[in-house]
Amino acid sequence: MTTTVVTDPEVFRARIGPVLAPIDDLKFSDIVVDQMLDPCEVTLRYIGTATMLTTGKPYRQTYISQLRVESGRVVRFREYFDRRALVAALTPG
Repeated sequence: MTTTVVTDPEVFRARIGPVLAPIDDLKFSDIVVDQMLDPCEVTLRYIGTATMLTTGKPYRQTYISQLRVESGRVVRFREYFDRRALVAALTPG
């Protein structure tokens, strides 16, 4: 597995924007914040729901995000989710 590190916010928007385009009305709920031993680290668990514009199917996803904040800026962001839920919502039929 190859990991791509994106440090420029514009590059992030250019790569992620088209992926999010078919998702209508994405909302997040049930947010749980887990503090870590390092005060600069936090883990978030939350649910995302939306409708896929291309298929009309509902999208429900559980996310886990890990963040590191230094000097008021997010310096590391990792997000984990079930790709199968995304693929199922994007697959016609």
